[in-house]
Amino acid sequence: MHPLPRSLDPIAGESLVSYLQRLTYRIDVSPLHLARMAGLHGWLNNSPPARAISLELGREQLSNLARLTRVTLKEAEELTFSSWKSHYPPIKNIIADNGSRSDSWLFAGTPRFCPRCLDRGTWKKEWSLPVVFACSEHQIFLHAVCPQCARLSERPWQLLQRPNDHTLHPAQCRQTTPDLADRKRKSTACGYRLDRADISGLGIDPVLLDFQIAITRRLNPQSAPEESGAYFTDLRLIMALINSAWPHTSTLIHAELVKDVDAYIQSETKTRSGPLGSPQRYRILSDPPRDARTCAALMQAADALLLSDDLPESLPRFIDSPSEERFPRKAWANVFEKHRDSCSEKLRAAATPAAHRYRRVRMSGPRAPLRDDYQPQHIPAYLEQKWFDSHFGHITGIRIRALRRTAAVQLVQWVNGGSMGDAAQFLGVNHAGVQYAPITDLRYWAGTRRKLAEFETALHELAAELRTSSVPPIDYRRRRAVLQDWVLPPETWRRISNELPPNRGGAPIMDDRKRQVASVFVWTYVTQGEHLFAPRPLEREQPPDTQRIWALRRNTTWFQMTRRDAYPHFADLRKALAECAAQLALSIDNGESIT
Repeated sequence: MHPLPRSLDPIAGESLVSYLQRLTYRIDVSPLHLARMAGLHGWLNNSPPARAISLELGREQLSNLARLTRVTLKEAEELTFSSWKSHYPPIKNIIADNGSRSDSWLFAGTPRFCPRCLDRGTWKKEWSLPVVFACSEHQIFLHAVCPQCARLSERPWQLLQRPNDHTLHPAQCRQTTPDLADRKRKSTACGYRLDRADISGLGIDPVLLDFQIAITRRLNPQSAPEESGAYFTDLRLIMALINSAWPHTSTLIHAELVKDVDAYIQSETKTRSGPLGSPQRYRILSDPPRDARTCAALMQAADALLLSDDLPESLPRFIDSPSEERFPRKAWANVFEKHRDSCSEKLRAAATPAAHRYRRVRMSGPRAPLRDDYQPQHIPAYLEQKWFDSHFGHITGIRIRALRRTAAVQLVQWVNGGSMGDAAQFLGVNHAGVQYAPITDLRYWAGTRRKLAEFETALHELAAELRTSSVPPIDYRRRRAVLQDWVLPPETWRRISNELPPNRGGAPIMDDRKRQVASVFVWTYVTQGEHLFAPRPLEREQPPDTQRIWALRRNTTWFQMTRRDAYPHFADLRKALAECAAQLALSIDNGESIT
């Protein structure tokens, strides 16, 4: 790859899309052509790149982009959202899922914009976040849509809109105009100069401007990641509650903005056919408003409620308030449960008792907790072997894996309430976002009430043992959290490799792929989880082709590692890893930091 003869320096805060548009406009090539030159293509080489690619680039992509455009690696990386992934949960979640899912709190259609900032043709990264509703530099609300066409992107998942169009100035609207009379292959862009959009009437109140500045500070690398991440999740949940409990929550909104918020909420209230064809009203809770003024009003109200001293009293009042819609609180309770683990402890403690009354459950699950004599964090995701042998060893006719997994999920459901899927999510066994159905095998096996009663009796006996046990319980949830992004350090892996006895068949391969499998082995030992649901951070860092190769060989290596009659090399490696895992578990339980 040869560097471009001409290039541009990135501007502070600029997004990857903005930089590509400015550069292609200068050198007169299409954005898609430049993206392909830098290796930023879609899952097919000739397909447009997805928008999620701008969140974080791999090392090879960063290197290619920097070399092609004559910028430094740091400048190339600053064009992405990677520095915010620890502070803004939607970014982290989409990166973790390899961009396979979307989130309305990130990339919600076309970014908002400040016409004054666009004088330089620069689109800022922060405009893609709904929590940014104002330009602090020019002290105005951001525009939500193009004043001329008022259209949102038809392909919001794409990195570049009209990727083959190199004639548009970076500040021009790239939305395609509908032409029903002439359906030619070559379409026409709106082309309105957004940097010339009228800013009269966009003035912002100083209090809201200070609020925007405070929100933006939470994205700074210097701010505490966990605190910032919890805060943004709290905003999301409280805004959904304000929506759900409207108009009872209208008193939280500034009087001048109540009409704007009411118009937005009414637009989000839909009607669908209910039982026997009767109309049924419902609201879309999670999507933030496109309009910057309305979004600011809701966020400020949510922030004020979060900071209030009477949050434990206020939340239940709004959650239980009457409504015309069918099951609005149930819908909010489901949103809360989805983000429960990532919100702040303050909100979790205040909302959990009221939210549990409205949680969605399966027909087979209880609507409320059945027990409170043990804690869910003390249940491993894959029932401990000694527990299984003592209470379930006599049960036959069902796969052991299904039985151990289902028993663990059921124990958590008894204490937490809600559905089996909720309990599985708590244990981290909802693999790749697929709703977990742990009772399928159990239903097939339990053809008679006698068999089902046998399972439930064994489960109750185990629960009673947990209540009366004198052995200090293990916090498996903490172990899973600590090891979420953990992998065997290279120096530890080299030490283990060097201390292994000589292998009669020649020197074994001890590469990063085997280090990842060894890390999963340690993870299963420490967390008592299944290797199927183990995090694989080292594998995620590899190029896509390497990831596919590793995935194809994953089960074979795992079988060799765990088989009873393992080859000497794997038996020795397993012994060394077990010693490492035991020390690691002890360190986590003692609250020590780990590498």
